[in-house]
Amino acid sequence: MAQDIGYQDPYYFSRIFKKKTGITPSAYMKSRQRKMAAYGHSILGQLTPIHIIPYAAPLHPKWTAHDFEHYAEEIPIHLSAHRINEHAEANIQQLMEAQPELIIANDHVTEAEKQALKTICPVHFVPFTQLDWRTQFRQTALFLNETREAEEWLFHYEELVIQAKKACLVDHPPRTVLPLRIFQDQLYLSVNRTLSEVIFHDIGLLPAFQNDGQLIEKKISIHSIQQLDPDAIFLLLHKEPKTIAFYQKLKQQEAWQNLKAVTQQAVYPLASDPWREYTAASHQRVIQDLLSFFP
Repeated sequence: MAQDIGYQDPYYFSRIFKKKTGITPSAYMKSRQRKMAAYGHSILGQLTPIHIIPYAAPLHPKWTAHDFEHYAEEIPIHLSAHRINEHAEANIQQLMEAQPELIIANDHVTEAEKQALKTICPVHFVPFTQLDWRTQFRQTALFLNETREAEEWLFHYEELVIQAKKACLVDHPPRTVLPLRIFQDQLYLSVNRTLSEVIFHDIGLLPAFQNDGQLIEKKISIHSIQQLDPDAIFLLLHKEPKTIAFYQKLKQQEAWQNLKAVTQQAVYPLASDPWREYTAASHQRVIQDLLSFFP
């Protein structure tokens, strides 16, 4: 392979290839031997950590920016990544034409999608709501006979968790965090699975609100935020005109300006990718983001 494209030293080629793609040439060739499709959200991010690049997957330069940047050229079939199930019919038609040998899908797709996918080729459905991301990751790797790769990746993930704990809890005093989502003219206390399991459980940051580990999505007033007065705000701001205009007005209010998180410049913007994804790969990027917040 190396000599075919002008590299005389295969070891040098292997180093360059891994630096560029993140995987070794042999792992890449192994992944290309499987004409596999990732169907639905939160699947591709369970495959790339075990060095599997599927033949088809949801990709979009905006909605899946990281995956599009890193894998668009390697994945021939780009399925729609815009909202769950919105373009199901078109995606299934693409897969019918592509004729993959195997489909990995989340089990939260509709029953109609499940039946349609089964007519194309064998399908492995990952239990999305019933299992946490680590179990989903391990089960997917086991199904694909990649358990060793998965456990090696998880080992390095736990090392990253230890590094983040030191940065957030040892090098700095414990900080209370308020996850805030702004959409149009509403503020929401918003705790998804990633925040609950990675930020509050794995890392151990303290929620600035009463929390028993449950997911939360509820409206919150600026007065309530004042009462909580968090050390840090993790802010997910929807990028549409009404929301942006509302946030600009909010920032002019004295109640907002006097918040501890604001005065200490500890309002940290979250991107939907990776903070609203729920996979092994996205959670690694979440912790890398966190380390950039708390250097």
